[in-house]
Amino acid sequence: MKRVTLLAIWLASFAPLPALASDQLVVSLHPPATAGKGSVKVSVEFTNSGDQPAFVYRPESPFGREDNVPSSDFLRVFDSSGNPVRYTGSRDHWGAISDSHFRRIEPGETVVKEVDISHAYDFGNGGVFTVQYVAARRDISMRPAAHRFTIDTTEAQTLKSNEMVISVGGPSERETRPSLTTSTCSSEQIYDCGTISSSS
Repeated sequence: MKRVTLLAIWLASFAPLPALASDQLVVSLHPPATAGKGSVKVSVEFTNSGDQPAFVYRPESPFGREDNVPSSDFLRVFDSSGNPVRYTGSRDHWGAISDSHFRRIEPGETVVKEVDISHAYDFGNGGVFTVQYVAARRDISMRPAAHRFTIDTTEAQTLKSNEMVISVGGPSERETRPSLTTSTCSSEQIYDCGTISSSS
């Protein structure tokens, strides 16, 4: 009987894990509803098309800060020649992963947040650029035996949006870079938050 039990446990270890709820997340980029003169904004939309709650990892999404400034380079930007544009924005450190680092999205729910990337990327003298949201699927795997985080960074488990083309004006047309302060950061963001000073 003991051998049968051990065999069953061994076979169970090879059973496929259930699909992550984040597999049902659809991300799309849209022009912002509140675009202002001199600003470069992108509207990021997350839709949970599944029947289970899905989770967005806040440090790699627009939900990383209370304001609309990105806290990491979750947006990939390329110039008209296909060259990657350097990220120059904030890189907030959140410490060890915890439940509070995830934004829960209910089945059928859509959440949208605008991101101001005017001074988060090196747009140089401006021009036409392509923007895409790219991040690893990170989810909370809840099983009877454990409550743990499952992070899959394989290409098949990469969360990507559509590509959106934006037109960026020259430096004189873009707004003055805002001063970032820790007042817009959560208590969990303990490093590099608000280190960008105001410049003309």
